Amino acid sequence: MRFGIIALTDCSPIVMAHELGHFKKFGIHSVISKEASWAAIRDKLALGENQATHMLIGMPFASTLGLLGSPVKPMVIPWMLNRNGQAITLNNKLRQAGVKTAKDVKPLAEKNPKTIKAILKAPHLASIHIDKLENRKQMADIVSRAAYINCPPEITLGRLLGKYDYGDGRAGQDPYYMIFSQIRRGEHSLACIIAHADLYDVAVPGLRDPGPGRPISREDLMRRLSLLCMFLICSTTAAWPADIAILRAQIEKLIPRVRGEAGVAIKHVESGREVLVNADKPYPMASTYKVPILVEIFYQRAAGKLSLTDRVEVTPGDVHPGGTIALLLDGPGLQMSIHNLINLMMRVSDNSAADILLGKAGASNVTARMRSLGLDSIRVDRSTLEMILDQEGLDYAAYGKLPIAELRERLAAVDAQTAALANEQFNRVQKDVATPKHMNGLLEKIHRGEIVDRASSDEIIEFMKHSMIGEARIPGLLPQGTVVAHKTGSISGSTNDTGIVFLPGGDHLLITVFTKDAKAPAAERERVIAEISRNAYDYFVFNPAGQ
Repeated sequence: MRFGIIALTDCSPIVMAHELGHFKKFGIHSVISKEASWAAIRDKLALGENQATHMLIGMPFASTLGLLGSPVKPMVIPWMLNRNGQAITLNNKLRQAGVKTAKDVKPLAEKNPKTIKAILKAPHLASIHIDKLENRKQMADIVSRAAYINCPPEITLGRLLGKYDYGDGRAGQDPYYMIFSQIRRGEHSLACIIAHADLYDVAVPGLRDPGPGRPISREDLMRRLSLLCMFLICSTTAAWPADIAILRAQIEKLIPRVRGEAGVAIKHVESGREVLVNADKPYPMASTYKVPILVEIFYQRAAGKLSLTDRVEVTPGDVHPGGTIALLLDGPGLQMSIHNLINLMMRVSDNSAADILLGKAGASNVTARMRSLGLDSIRVDRSTLEMILDQEGLDYAAYGKLPIAELRERLAAVDAQTAALANEQFNRVQKDVATPKHMNGLLEKIHRGEIVDRASSDEIIEFMKHSMIGEARIPGLLPQGTVVAHKTGSISGSTNDTGIVFLPGGDHLLITVFTKDAKAPAAERERVIAEISRNAYDYFVFNPAGQ
């Protein structure tokens, strides 16, 4: 077995396993090949000249995804080789491309399972040895030889002892200070697909050693992906975990962070695979109910009851909290087309525009339409103004007709106890609710062109593509440039999002996340939605239809 190395201390576990005879112990004749550059490391591994190597953490991702025009060459990470490194890691999202199977390559991991185990056992023993600080001087003496790093041992010893200096008078020593966490950068789910700690577990079940002083569990090791690792070539058919239970488990771990109830529906349209977590329970839709309102508007247009060019007079009484129409209404006589009202409702979730459109469509008509589509759980009962007043414990009959300025004063004067009791009642009442599964069902009908006709469905999607709010939710952690047609909703303890994600290669993902009575801060709820979305995106990009 040829092991490629770069003349950096990162190669130490491989070099020490070779020098201490651990490879030989497990039946591996090891040859160390010092390479001139990281490019050479990558290329010789891809071509098979070297069978194993250490790499900067970004390289296997770039190779697997074929970034920046490079050939797609799938790789897997069986083990985090060490936690040292010299790179600066920037907080950038990975720009993902399609992953193609290298069908003509027989995976090394499939062909030689005993070899893989031996490869992992040897540097594992070497790592246990060099994790002990008292052995670091021996390590520095060996890896500094001309065949490896080729430098005076004292230059490397300080770093190997974990000594660091900020340059401003602060200095210290911690052998673990180089640990970095990819989960901080929103890349954990992708890392879980490429990093295979399961191979490590198979190889060294009887040799495990958590290291000096700080036990690291398997899950923590996966979460704490470091800068430099050991990689093996493997085809995608052998590498990608196809069991959708993996995605479900990731989502179930995220839900408790909202500190309340949450329901999730995810569906890959092209393959029909889906994940449903609490998806048959009804949740307050909040402003996501503007999607079924929009659907009914299009059905009424098809029936000749209205046109998107029809103009509607907007009066001061039409201005409700949570809108921008008040900025346009500087005097009597403002008229807006239904098309413009839809734009306001879908782009900035304007409540005034939504209530005007709901007045045109009729709440009972929207609910009846959803039932005719087989989506019985979706019901629209109140205007947004009624919902806002109900959640604050104010009677619509008494306060619904107040001028906007006075209404805002009344809302601001509601005491905390009244608001809390009203919120409890708001979450119990089954009005303006839907299950995540049925909301996803509505998205699927829109995507498939089943709402009126293909042209009408495409118009609805275009309105949803131009949402100007909710960037921290479904789109929040997706690769830059990913197209998302979605609608958010927020009220009381609910932070929601529902939308269609356009995947690389032309596939589509439907995602609905509803929450209820959530106690976590709004920013944390949004982050959970973003992580659910990213986990789903990564899973289906690497497990597309038919694979």
